[in-house]
Amino acid sequence: MIARAKGDAARTTAAFRECREILTQRLVVKPEHARTIAVLAQVDAGLGQKDLALREAQRPCDRARAKTLNHARLHQLRSFETASALDPASRRPSF
Repeated sequence: MIARAKGDAARTTAAFRECREILTQRLVVKPEHARTIAVLAQVDAGLGQKDLALREAQRPCDRARAKTLNHARLHQLRSFETASALDPASRRPSF
């Protein structure tokens, strides 16, 4: 960021590339770490790779959305199981 503020394009690019390497190594260990993915997206945007940055930034959002949906489905299933346990008639097969 300092190199960027000074207008040193070569150092800026080198710093972003070095940072990108570190972040990709971290993602090998924790591939779904949202903060690391978010910073990687910022780095890619800084390198001018806007489409890649947008795709990477979308990953944690999609994951969070899926986790929320799965949680809602689990809650719905538990509610159904509870209702079924309370109402023996609901155990009859429906046609």
